[in-house]
Amino acid sequence: MNRSVLYIINLLLAVLLWTACENETGTDPQPSGNGSDTYLSLRIATKSGDEDQRSDDEKKKEDMNNLRVIILSKNGIIEYNEFINFGTSKQEHIVVGTDASDLTQWIKVKANEDKTVYLIANMKDTDFTGEVGENGKNLSENIDNYIFPKDINGDIGYLNGADQLIPITAKYTIHVGTAKFQEFGPLYVVRAATKFTLSYTNNRSNAVTIKSWSISNVADRAYLMPHVNRTEDDKYTAYDNGYYGNGWIGWISKNLNSNRSDYVTEYEVPKTSSHVSSYKISYTDCKLNANGGSKVASPVYLHESRYLVKNENENENIEVQQYMMTFEFQEENEKVETYNVPFVVSESLFRDLHAYINVTINEDEAPIIYAGIVYWQWIDFISRDLIPSQPFVPNSNQ
Repeated sequence: MNRSVLYIINLLLAVLLWTACENETGTDPQPSGNGSDTYLSLRIATKSGDEDQRSDDEKKKEDMNNLRVIILSKNGIIEYNEFINFGTSKQEHIVVGTDASDLTQWIKVKANEDKTVYLIANMKDTDFTGEVGENGKNLSENIDNYIFPKDINGDIGYLNGADQLIPITAKYTIHVGTAKFQEFGPLYVVRAATKFTLSYTNNRSNAVTIKSWSISNVADRAYLMPHVNRTEDDKYTAYDNGYYGNGWIGWISKNLNSNRSDYVTEYEVPKTSSHVSSYKISYTDCKLNANGGSKVASPVYLHESRYLVKNENENENIEVQQYMMTFEFQEENEKVETYNVPFVVSESLFRDLHAYINVTINEDEAPIIYAGIVYWQWIDFISRDLIPSQPFVPNSNQ
């Protein structure tokens, strides 16, 4: 059955609580009809710490261009499956169901049981269809196991005209009570990609051309939905102090200010994926003028990765993620310089991570490479200097 769905931009979502919570409201708090149905309103949002710093092109890729909302009953029956196309507008925050005077704008489901909610943005309208009343077992398995094609060329997602859309997804379990109208949210959705933005500054007395940068051991495909696990002692990462809230989304929101415990490391990438030896971005026109010339390159989107090696600094048999970045640049009339830098600013390359990398090239010394990490609603960067592992060798024409 078709329903008209009202969506509105709701800027107040940025300051609401992280944990998806139930708020039973309405002028009539009694169960409706025969006591078995209720009406839901879902507040859905994307949120990262860098929303206001993005270019228009980035927003086209990263905001919600469309959204599919799927709700399964406790027994796996499809109770709601609607695709919302936002047209030319892009949404960071929407509300599905808002006006108690018009029940067609709400989501009607059976009351008093747990529900599985899938939120899937920026996919095709033909993906994950299914009729209300059908058994949703196959649909659920299809979504949970959906893998992006083998493609790490920076164009992750689907084309919508000239725009490449980054899929944005989440899966929740919510408990629906017996009140006639019930509101849930904010339900945060997560971009199914990592993002790298690089900037360059040249403090040398000659112009410098940036040739390329690369990163090692990134995955060549990823799951559509987050596959986050807990360890045997109920932890999400190698360093956290316990479990909080509604799954890992609630956990990460409780650890925003901690030192090392805010990294999600216990997640899965597809068993069919390969961690390629190197993913390389080459520039055709990235010349920096002498004495302060600078440029910010267009961002690059990669699959989330989980490449593990034994931690040689620990006595215990612990595996940690490890990635290496390589930078190539050439001063005017000189040889190409190459620097290898371990990417130590983050404990993982989990989805929705945004890495800011600044490379400052000074006279007669190795470049100063600074990295900052932003994801979710973090205000302060988690940051550190990245130390080139190759010592500086002065240029020579001999």
